[in-house]
Amino acid sequence: MKKRYNIGLLVAGIVDPFSNACAVGAMRAAKKLDVNLIIFPGKYIGLCDLDRSAECDYENQYNILFRYAAAAKLDYLIIATGSVAYACDDRQKAEFLRSFGDVPLISLAANIPGFDFMQFDCRNGISAAVDYLAAHGRSYIGMLTGNLNNVEMRERADIFRERLARNGLDFHESAMLECDMAYLAGDQVIELLDQNPKLDAILCVNDIVASVVYDVLKKRGIRAGEDIAVIGYDDLPLATALDPPLATVRANADKLAAAALEKAVRVLEGKCDPDSEHYLETVFIPRSSCHTDVKFLRTPEKLFDGTPDQVRSNLAHYVADLSDSPMEMDRICDNVFGVYDHLVHTYIDQPAPEDATEQTLELLRPKSRREEFSERLYDLGKGAFFWLLRNCHPDNLQMVQQLYAHFGVNVDTRLSDWMLADKNLKRAHLESLFIRDTLTFGSDLKRGYAMILHGLCNIGAPTAFLYTADKPFRYLDDAAYSTPVWHFKSYSYGSTGYTVPEEREIVSAPEMFDNDYTDADRQHVFVATILFSGDVHYGMVLLEPYDEAFLEELELVTYQLSSAVRTLDVMFAQDQLLSQIHSKNLALDKLSKIDELTHVYNRRGFYVAAESMLAKPEYRQKPMLVCYADMDDLKGINDNYGHQEGDACIQQVAECLNYALGTGAVLARFGGDEFAGILPDAAPEMLEAAAARKQHFLKLFNETSGKPYTLDVSAGFLLVQCASVYDLKNAIDDADNLLYDEKREKKRNRARKKQNAQSGSEI
Repeated sequence: MKKRYNIGLLVAGIVDPFSNACAVGAMRAAKKLDVNLIIFPGKYIGLCDLDRSAECDYENQYNILFRYAAAAKLDYLIIATGSVAYACDDRQKAEFLRSFGDVPLISLAANIPGFDFMQFDCRNGISAAVDYLAAHGRSYIGMLTGNLNNVEMRERADIFRERLARNGLDFHESAMLECDMAYLAGDQVIELLDQNPKLDAILCVNDIVASVVYDVLKKRGIRAGEDIAVIGYDDLPLATALDPPLATVRANADKLAAAALEKAVRVLEGKCDPDSEHYLETVFIPRSSCHTDVKFLRTPEKLFDGTPDQVRSNLAHYVADLSDSPMEMDRICDNVFGVYDHLVHTYIDQPAPEDATEQTLELLRPKSRREEFSERLYDLGKGAFFWLLRNCHPDNLQMVQQLYAHFGVNVDTRLSDWMLADKNLKRAHLESLFIRDTLTFGSDLKRGYAMILHGLCNIGAPTAFLYTADKPFRYLDDAAYSTPVWHFKSYSYGSTGYTVPEEREIVSAPEMFDNDYTDADRQHVFVATILFSGDVHYGMVLLEPYDEAFLEELELVTYQLSSAVRTLDVMFAQDQLLSQIHSKNLALDKLSKIDELTHVYNRRGFYVAAESMLAKPEYRQKPMLVCYADMDDLKGINDNYGHQEGDACIQQVAECLNYALGTGAVLARFGGDEFAGILPDAAPEMLEAAAARKQHFLKLFNETSGKPYTLDVSAGFLLVQCASVYDLKNAIDDADNLLYDEKREKKRNRARKKQNAQSGSEI
């Protein structure tokens, strides 16, 4: 089977309208072309250098995804340079593109020398926009542009000047102003208006900036569309939602990304030269913001107000927003006009026949419809029903109500308000379950990584792969970056999460995007998202969504999974710390029971060990050998040979008593040169045996050690039954008494020897 290509798409924040459209277009194209797509939604590089928002520091953390994309070694990269690097000049953009090494790439919406690119041919759209303004009496036209160090921005500016001259209009230097390309453009809008009081039209770098222009104009009491015409760029969904609807240059980001993906595949297959196919056409879409006579009504249900000719005109303007293809627009208009005529004839002009509902549902039920048009057409259908309920023949009211209910169930449930509310409640419930599941680990922390993926299928991501760095690390955009050691922790299919075997955890960066657990029999689209808290990074997750609707959930998922993985990391660290503390406590406990010089028990350790021994059932009611001993003449050795030699002797005493008592005995140094020992389950003959073994050890030591002194040990041995530590203490006292009996006997023997020796010398 032929291996599918793995193609990466790098975009700015997924909630950014341009980036979202790019992602949607690429997802559809990948499915059509049967290639795997990995989407890397970072943010904006270079934006923090402008120091305009403290939040940039954390948003910038998403840009590490671009580093991961570079390390992935995919077959091709499509990089939305025009949005990702909009705050950078062309030199910085080129440096960014070079960071991806030798992986072939296409730069979207930015023509950077030395790199393949695809962008909009803005000539047609901007030329038509300026011509339209001039034709409708606008003579002082300004332009809010992006950074003019950007090639495309310079091209737009050049076309703008050229079309002004072509229409006999003056170009005013103060009326062209560079601005922020997002919602922070307010100051530049104010500057443009203040420096150009005669301004009657503004071309904006994009629709978002145009919406900012609307806000500034409204605060100044200036009417957009009447006093000053406003034209945007991109034709984002917000364009028609503005009041008045925004005229714009249509540059479909979804089509641009889809075309780039198609080109990448053709290049990989050797069917296309990277130096070709660089441009997509743009189209100017006139709306009320640039000419007050345009009859475009924003509310769908009001489209049907007026005479049949007015309604058709309204519908034609509405449909014009669905396509930049005249043939396609004509086809859609024919269908919409046919439905309108059917509704008027069937429900407004006369009582409807009995089979009218089924006829209408069949007419409305979509047979072949482009997916990207569906929501707008559904909105149109909803508006039509509201209009029909107000204007239908009285005899048809109940039938229209039934038709509305049937339509909501059989054609699109989104048209029923109560169903929509129910859907939102269910969605909120599923999101709550997901949040709950990601924070419920149980006692098995290793299984926790699989458990936090459990609820993803309920919110739109049935497949997920979770990776962590070998240890959390801080990411600073301007610092050197080294690829971490990646651990493949878990994956999920449906509602089941799986833990990756420990021996298969470590994977290379390319293996993260193409591993043995990925179903190779089908095409995949993955969205990569980071796991981070502040500037500390924990890992990455690859999510495979059901459809593009999941993109709206991505940031929620990112924050929740990040929180879960961070919590797991803290819990693992806590477990490790507790384990270390336990080990240290065991070591300290052991040290607290062991004599440092002889490494036998000290007094405390002796009684703890003895108590444990006495509690054992096999030793109950059994005789125990008890020993108490000390070294003879330690003071003399210390005085004559030093304390170091005395300590060595004490160590030999411990060896001697261990040998005397034998295996299984408990021996302790009680202090100084005094020792106590016990041997459980001892037979009567062990008394003499222990004493004999003691003497044997001492004899052998003294004969072989070469020491200038004689080592001797006195000991008391007895055999007793001990039921408790109290009994043992009494037995040790008795052994101590036997010890002193032996010492007294030794003393008497030495005295007799001395006396005998003196007597012999006198003779």
